[in-house]
Amino acid sequence: MAEKQWDFFIGHAVYINDPLTFTWQRVIESGAAADSVLKFEKALSEKFPGDQKYAFEERNGTVIRQFSTRYASSFDKILNNMVERRMRLSIFAVASFWYTAWANAGQPSLKDLTGPELDESSQRELAEMNISWQSGNPKGKICD
Repeated sequence: MAEKQWDFFIGHAVYINDPLTFTWQRVIESGAAADSVLKFEKALSEKFPGDQKYAFEERNGTVIRQFSTRYASSFDKILNNMVERRMRLSIFAVASFWYTAWANAGQPSLKDLTGPELDESSQRELAEMNISWQSGNPKGKICD
């Protein structure tokens, strides 16, 4: 649903006057919904046969078991799009923390962060890395 249905354009970030209070408000909001989420999931799970609740999908070369599209859509409907709203709020929160950090640092110029223009070879390499990443076969160093 996130890739095909949800809208993650959240508008402008804001300055957070009290980051600690802002953070705890998000924690409390999420915690307050936990009992409803668990209750709704249990009720929905009892209605779905096991063979319709899960599906298998390949991700990055590995087959994983996940909730089926029908089950996930039903759960999202019962929650009245709560997951999308919480994701949008988390995007807004991260953007606002970055904005607040930049403002608190004295609003330094960001022009010098882009660095010099890439030469043609580097542009091709970057394009190839993006294609590899999007196809699920990212290039890179294997780390322990």
